Amino acid sequence: MPAPAVAAPPLTSLSRRLARPGRRWIVPLTLGLMLAILALAWWSSWSQRDAERSLLIEGARRQQQNLALIIAENFAQVIDSSDAMAVVATSALRYRQPLEFERLATLRASSPVFSRVALFDAGGTEIWASSVRPPSAELRAGLQRLASQGPATSGPIPVPRGPRAGLDAAFALPLLHPSHAQDGTYLGTLLTELDLGYFLDLYRDIELGRSTVIQLLTERGDVLAEASAAGLTFDAQPLPISTLPTAAQRQASRIDQLFEAGLYQSNYHHLGREPFVVAVHRALDDIAAIAPAIGRAQPQVLSLLTLLLLAVAIWVARTLRRQRELLESLQRIDQENRELIDKLEVEKQRAFTMAAHDSLTGLHNRRMFNELAASHLHHARRSSRHYALLYLDLDRFKGINDTLGHHVGDLLLQTVAQRLRKTVRSSDVIGRMGGDEFAILLTGLDDLTEAGRVAGKLTAALSEPCQDLDGHDVKTGTSIGIAVFPRDGSSIDVLCRHADAAMYESKRAGRGGFTFYDPALNRAGDWEFNLEQRLPSAIANHELVLHFQPKVALADFRITGLEALVRWQHPEHGLIYPKDFIPMAEDTGLIVDLGKWVIRACARQLVQWRTQGAPLVPIAFNVSARQLHDKHLAGFIDATLREFELDGRWLEVEITETSLVESTEHASQALAALELLGLRIGLDDFGNGFCNLSYIRSLPIHQLKIDRSFVSDIRNRHDDAVIVESIITLAHNLGLSVIAEGVEMADQIIHLKTAGCDEVQGYHISRPVPADAALALVRQQVIRPL
Repeated sequence: MPAPAVAAPPLTSLSRRLARPGRRWIVPLTLGLMLAILALAWWSSWSQRDAERSLLIEGARRQQQNLALIIAENFAQVIDSSDAMAVVATSALRYRQPLEFERLATLRASSPVFSRVALFDAGGTEIWASSVRPPSAELRAGLQRLASQGPATSGPIPVPRGPRAGLDAAFALPLLHPSHAQDGTYLGTLLTELDLGYFLDLYRDIELGRSTVIQLLTERGDVLAEASAAGLTFDAQPLPISTLPTAAQRQASRIDQLFEAGLYQSNYHHLGREPFVVAVHRALDDIAAIAPAIGRAQPQVLSLLTLLLLAVAIWVARTLRRQRELLESLQRIDQENRELIDKLEVEKQRAFTMAAHDSLTGLHNRRMFNELAASHLHHARRSSRHYALLYLDLDRFKGINDTLGHHVGDLLLQTVAQRLRKTVRSSDVIGRMGGDEFAILLTGLDDLTEAGRVAGKLTAALSEPCQDLDGHDVKTGTSIGIAVFPRDGSSIDVLCRHADAAMYESKRAGRGGFTFYDPALNRAGDWEFNLEQRLPSAIANHELVLHFQPKVALADFRITGLEALVRWQHPEHGLIYPKDFIPMAEDTGLIVDLGKWVIRACARQLVQWRTQGAPLVPIAFNVSARQLHDKHLAGFIDATLREFELDGRWLEVEITETSLVESTEHASQALAALELLGLRIGLDDFGNGFCNLSYIRSLPIHQLKIDRSFVSDIRNRHDDAVIVESIITLAHNLGLSVIAEGVEMADQIIHLKTAGCDEVQGYHISRPVPADAALALVRQQVIRPL
């Protein structure tokens, strides 16, 4: 058998060579190197796997963070729009004008994210809504809490959903915006319902994986809405408040056990100004699945490493391929991040444009105009050139709005803005200050006469007819006031105030022109402003006094009663008459407190005269429209009568026809309550208002007071005499007494007595006198005219 004998020597020789002393280390070294290479391969593989997983998680975290930021910014803009509605709602609650409700409806229609808007008064009663829906128990509870918490409450405040919310209500997020007057009085609440389905649907096309969950939370952790691959839900479990960022932190990232499905990476973004948090969650397993080749080929690669050097090459090749796939995945994530950042920059730019410019005309809004003008004036202090502020107001703009509609008014404002841009220089600053008011800061003028020339150009440009505004040719004009820096003011606020005063002087001068500011223009305005500011303390500190004008019967000229007329004994300006402060009391809402002071003062005076032993006659006081609509008026008068132990027949109420216009039914209820207390009710200034005879027929009226405009010329105008006789005949047939006011001549008394008038009042009988002089007249009992 020669073959084995031939083959054996080489193996034996090799064995011997390997077994020689000094060479035995080759095999262990080779095996050790192989084991070391294998261990290095295992360690490198696991380290690389962890690194890849970390990179993927970090990339996904940034992507989620950007998405949460974008959603939070968009939601903040929606809240800002809701706050803008709250400003209009405050005006609507205060004045209850249809125009304010139309503005609310327009604001709601301009944004599809608002599904419904409603307005509730201080008692929780719905006074206007964009769509009819009965209030839920949770909404009623929220309104009651706002009414009891007072001025410290601010919005927006989310309303929890009830267990029986309908389909439309389930997809809506109700927010309450409490409204308060300047004195802190709670006026009512604006309800805005956000369509969360529409809002979250904007982000459906963003591909973040099947496990992604987007949540809208309160800062207490309550889930307002949750969007996932399964759809939109509203009954999710609340999150622990410790996991959420505060308003100061704004952002937070965590890895927690969520949704009973393993570990989730969560990113939170707090809105800052508003108590809401946006959360974006994604399962770590879903993130790891971004690169599908990760970890799948590891057993094969590690097995090949134990065999041949070829396995090493294959492992290197696979490693390079995985790195390339990972790099591509990271590049895709980076590209998505850049796209999200670009979108965010666009949204920021759009938000800045909306915040700095008027949305209708594209001009600077009031805030931005004031900032730019203040910056120019800061540099103007070191310049030898002149600066001037022009304040413009369109003439008869309200009539255009009321006649042709607000859409034509908007087109007119846009046309005016274009003409302003064409008329002034690019270095000048133009702003819309609100409504039909505009302001222009003329910068770097060589001579102040240039301001007048520019104003003349603007007047001519704006007086040109505006063609084809929704099919209408509209002609308007402008009145301009000019204030010069620094002569008329060193700050933008002072310049605006003075230019506004000059503009109103232009309107008084006949419109369509311009006026430079004169310090004399502000004296009357400052005086009225000081009176308005001091009026509340004047009422509280009893600076008001009553004067009394007697009413006498024409049959025997006996005093039948007194009319109380309020005066203001100002410590600096002396005696101020009602025409100077009653209108401002009406405008500021102080007329209710003023009226209560008059009622108590009348009762106090009657008690004082009774104590002095004087014969009592009824004292009449005027009740304004706002007082008449105060549901507590009758209760207050009843309490006053009880406090001073007076019978109701000693007080009389005088109302005007204009106070009955808003709600005859409400006025009828209030007057009926006063009649039950024993008070007589007179209709003052009859014939000078709407002369609606239904007032006399349906309201508890006891006396008609003929307006002085018919009495003043009764001797010379046959028509006035006929009207007076007709009023007297009509009143007597209805069982009412008649009193004529403004009697200043004996001939008037003769005509009125011939016509059958019952009583008269006027300067010919007696002027209004202080309480001491009135007491003397009451003791005298009879006043015979000269």
